[in-house]
Amino acid sequence: MKMMVMIMMMSIMWWRNHILLMLISAEMLLIIAMMSMINSHNQNSSFLLMLFLPLSVTLASMGMSMMILSSRVNNKTSTLFMLTFANNNNIPH
Repeated sequence: MKMMVMIMMMSIMWWRNHILLMLISAEMLLIIAMMSMINSHNQNSSFLLMLFLPLSVTLASMGMSMMILSSRVNNKTSTLFMLTFANNNNIPH
C-alpha cells in the first residue's frame, strides 16, 4: 500500500504541467487512502464512505477552479491544448 501511495504522489509531481492528469492522480491517491482506511477499520467503513464523498467533491471543484484560472491567466492555444487534448490545427485563431 505504501508503494502505491508513493507512485501516486510521484505521478502528481510528474504531471504538474498537465492539469487533467494531475487531478486524476490526486483522485487515485484519495481512493487509495480511503481503501486503506476501510481495510484497517472495518467497523467504521460507512463513516469513512461518508467522508470520502465530500473529499472527492472538494477535489473536483478545486480542479475545475484550477482549470478556469489557468485558462484565464494564459490566453494561449497551449492552455486550450492542455485542457482539452485538442489538436492545435483545429483551434480557431
